[in-house]
Amino acid sequence: MYIARTALSAALMAASARAFTSSPAAASSILRSSSATSNLSSRTFSTTTTTSLNANVLKLTEPSKDLLPNIDVFIFDCDGVIWRGDSVIEGIPETLDKLRALGKKMYFVTNNSTKSRKGYKKKFDSLGLDVPAEEIFSSSFAAAAYLEQTNFKESGKKVYVVGEVGIQEEL
Repeated sequence: MYIARTALSAALMAASARAFTSSPAAASSILRSSSATSNLSSRTFSTTTTTSLNANVLKLTEPSKDLLPNIDVFIFDCDGVIWRGDSVIEGIPETLDKLRALGKKMYFVTNNSTKSRKGYKKKFDSLGLDVPAEEIFSSSFAAAAYLEQTNFKESGKKVYVVGEVGIQEEL
């Protein structure tokens, strides 16, 4: 678990470092604000307008040249990225196969707590996707892992689950 969490953290930090400009000059242009003040009925209102972060997003005209050599870990959301409902999204099986053939690490994340990792493994299998359970991270699994890492069981306290069966299965 620790190794997988470390790999995810490293991947997220690397992606953030590449995506957003960190030079002082660029940082000052990331957040532009303009303040306007008006006085209505002896009340002062101030408004601030901000622009979104300027990200250095790769245009993948040649993914095998531009992206694949530089990325070691891919993190995929599940709902709407890997599948929609009970159908795999077109091109996903070939994409995952290619990434595995290139030796890339992959992790699949979801904030949907209706299933445990075992339940998500069954879903991946039903869609014809060979994804090991160790690559699946759901909010149910995260909650259980947190309780385990904080030695909750040894504390003698109890948990009352308000949620889906996925959380109960993980606990």
